[in-house]
Amino acid sequence: MSSSNLQKRLIQTWAFLFKNWIITKRNVFSLFEILFWPVVGFFSVGLLTRFLELDANMSGFILIGIISMRDAVAASLGVREGEVEGLEGFSLSSGFEG
Repeated sequence: MSSSNLQKRLIQTWAFLFKNWIITKRNVFSLFEILFWPVVGFFSVGLLTRFLELDANMSGFILIGIISMRDAVAASLGVREGEVEGLEGFSLSSGFEG
């Protein structure tokens, strides 16, 4: 990946994070969920691995699985949100046409 392409991606990522932070800080409950559920997930994985007396390799495997599953769910919700916004925009524009 070229340096300019990498810089462009970093700027896009930062803009996405900043936009979401502005939207999220207005809603305290949303901010609470963003901070609370990952902590609960990490504690539950930690307690699970201690209870089952798993070694470090298996604990890492489970932790990576939890993180990747959470990211997959977040990505699918983002896609769904985009689809809903697209449908809302289509229905609004078609409603004004006639």
